[in-house]
Amino acid sequence: QSHLCLFLPKFHCEPNPIEMVPKYRYRQLDKPSFDAAKQAAVQCLNGYPTDVVRRFINRSWCFTEAYTIGVTGKAAAWAVRKYKGHRTISQRALVSIEALVA
Repeated sequence: QSHLCLFLPKFHCEPNPIEMVPKYRYRQLDKPSFDAAKQAAVQCLNGYPTDVVRRFINRSWCFTEAYTIGVTGKAAAWAVRKYKGHRTISQRALVSIEALVA
């Protein structure tokens, strides 16, 4: 039998869409008091725009791809932010990253 094993990055709020989506919505709501913050937390769980969710999932996928090709830590964050061509990190970008990290 063959099995498919998908290696995901270590849990961190930056590349994790489960953390990114609710926090995005929570930041948009006004929270002048603790009670208002509790209500905002409930509101942020309702009605995420589909395009926002897709954007965060694509960002997570870029982190996963960076980790797959061997880029880690701050270099992965830099690569995801800097290189967005066709949602992939090019060989040229990888060479640039290695030069910066080395």
